[in-house]
Amino acid sequence: MFRKLENGLFHPFLFALYPLIAFYSKNIDHTTFLVPLLTMLGIIPIVFLVIFFLNLITKNNMKSGMMTSVLVILFFTYGHTHSLILDLYEKKYVFKAIFKNLDLGANLEASLHHTLLLGFFFICILAYIFILFLDKGEYRITQVLNAASALLVIMSLLGILFSLATIHRGTLKGNKWEGEKVFASEKRPDIYYIILDGYARSDVLSTYYGFDNTPFTTFLKEKDFYVVDNGYANYTWTFLSLPSSLNYSYINSLKDIVGEKSLDLRIPFEMIKNNHASQFLKSQGYTYVHVNSTWGATLKNRYADFSIGYSKSFFSNEYLRVLSRTTILKCFNSLVDEQLATFYLHAFEELKKIPQMVQPTFTFAHFILPHYPYIFNSKGEVISEITRKRQFANSLWPKKKQYIAQLAFVNKKVEEIIAAILSNSSEKPIIIIQSDHGPKVHTTFDNKQLSEDEFIRARHANFNAIYLPGKGREKLYETLTPVNTFRIIFNEYFNAGLEELEDKIYFSDFKTPYMFREIELSGQQPL
Repeated sequence: MFRKLENGLFHPFLFALYPLIAFYSKNIDHTTFLVPLLTMLGIIPIVFLVIFFLNLITKNNMKSGMMTSVLVILFFTYGHTHSLILDLYEKKYVFKAIFKNLDLGANLEASLHHTLLLGFFFICILAYIFILFLDKGEYRITQVLNAASALLVIMSLLGILFSLATIHRGTLKGNKWEGEKVFASEKRPDIYYIILDGYARSDVLSTYYGFDNTPFTTFLKEKDFYVVDNGYANYTWTFLSLPSSLNYSYINSLKDIVGEKSLDLRIPFEMIKNNHASQFLKSQGYTYVHVNSTWGATLKNRYADFSIGYSKSFFSNEYLRVLSRTTILKCFNSLVDEQLATFYLHAFEELKKIPQMVQPTFTFAHFILPHYPYIFNSKGEVISEITRKRQFANSLWPKKKQYIAQLAFVNKKVEEIIAAILSNSSEKPIIIIQSDHGPKVHTTFDNKQLSEDEFIRARHANFNAIYLPGKGREKLYETLTPVNTFRIIFNEYFNAGLEELEDKIYFSDFKTPYMFREIELSGQQPL
């Protein structure tokens, strides 16, 4: 067997090393070389043992090597295949304006493993039968596999050298800054866009919840935030509000593209992921940092330069945790049901670390809080062990006490985040704390049903507080809506020359999200 290895049975080892080297080349600026090196050194004896035991069965080194390569390839492609199938399935069936589908993606992540594992098992059996009954050509096939695996490894090694050269030049790996840099100053402030899902405006909290949010708004004002007292969300739903604010435009034209009665959310989801705000800022030399969420469109973002967020895994090391999700080990990760409390607490802490990044950053963080499910009380104690598989199982908007308790906890965490960002930033940052919409308020304290006008006003009355250094604050006004947020910021700090739009509000029902109805709110006066 050793003689055969010396004569050229290298492809099982090279196929095993290739994904490790390739993964390291793409994450070279996010990890040290020690962990990848130990992983590579650890995989070699495992491959050797597999070849050894298969050789006891086949009595043929080349056939044992081919079988081992099949196992290695299936092992390292499993996670990618799972992600691809899940992504295609979600886009076709899950990304719909259907309430029962909101948790479907998380449930499919685990159930898909059953079918996929069975499929990979049959592929393995068929490949082994073919190899066992192969009468001739083992040597030629071995040489072809050797050449193919060697080419892959060489390409990955060249990728590492390119990454090292890129980092040495002081530019970000993997990014191509396009377009003319038009920022007004060489001192580019970090920009934070933090969405608090379903966070009510202060007058809504007072009128319908009996909650005085003055301590929180006072904290913000003392930190020199401008709190928009009479602003509204431009759209009713997250999947409409975020595409509008992140692309700083109205999206009513979607009804002509997808159909007025369509439930398809693929286009607005893509507008959230590949949005104009991040594209523009990347063209100005910014690093796009995406804080992963627990909801479809903001769950992750392939367009981000850097993603942060807690993810379930039996690996404590971040590099190994991410790597494991590309392999068959992903099926074991999916068995670990993700606790939302752990996810949120981790994200809150990670946000505080963003100022440590050397390059200017644009950070987008979407928290499904204080939106139900109600996980925390006002002290931050976990009152419900909710997982992503059932976070939207029931609409809990009527539970006003739980909503207020969770909102009070969110206030504390936001205060901590703001204090950390302001104290650790070398340049004064831009911070936007905004809700995508307000809560769904159906009744008053005495259980009187709200009129349609009152319901819409409460639903659209969003929270909006903005910290702008310098003279940027002077551009803000008390009826500002999200569609103009980035227009004002980009004009003031980047000389973008964007026209400010008229602030408008469009209501639509969840069952017919693209049937927009413009709402006149009498000059957007408070409730």
